[in-house]
Amino acid sequence: MEEKDPASTDAAEETKESGIVDLMVAKQQIEELEAKVREYEDIAKRTRAESENMRKRMEKEKAEFLKFSNKKLIVSFLDFLDDFDRALKTDIKDARDFFDGMTLIHKRLINILDSYGVKEIAALNTEFDPNIHEAISLEESSDYDHEKVIEVYQKGYKMYDDVIRTVKVRVGRPKPQAAEQPAEMNNNN
Repeated sequence: MEEKDPASTDAAEETKESGIVDLMVAKQQIEELEAKVREYEDIAKRTRAESENMRKRMEKEKAEFLKFSNKKLIVSFLDFLDDFDRALKTDIKDARDFFDGMTLIHKRLINILDSYGVKEIAALNTEFDPNIHEAISLEESSDYDHEKVIEVYQKGYKMYDDVIRTVKVRVGRPKPQAAEQPAEMNNNN
């Protein structure tokens, strides 16, 4: 029988034990990494849920804001409507009283719009600008040296610097000059 060298047996035993230790360490590291993965997955799920909840909350807040954003304006118009109701219930003895009442209501409406940054766009006798004017009709005449607004059909308005309704206008523009005929044609007549 062959005798085994005790040194080589010890070395083999140590290698085996070392392999087992390495395997146990690797297994522990895998378990730790798997725990970290689960932790990060949990964090990711919570973050997604929080993000979705925030998106839903913001949509709800936006809807609420839009729903009530014009409340102050509407209340102003209700006061304006009350003025009309009072004017219509008044026993008007002459047209002048009615006209004066309508003038006051008109001024009040302008003040309400002004408080919201709404201003009328000045247009009559100004140079035609397609950014703020909508040409409904044209008039060509030698009286005009450039395109200009000669009549306003419907007022336009800006809210701060944004045009919210263009001015519907009649535009006057220079009459096109007839092309001069060559001198030969004029002499042949």
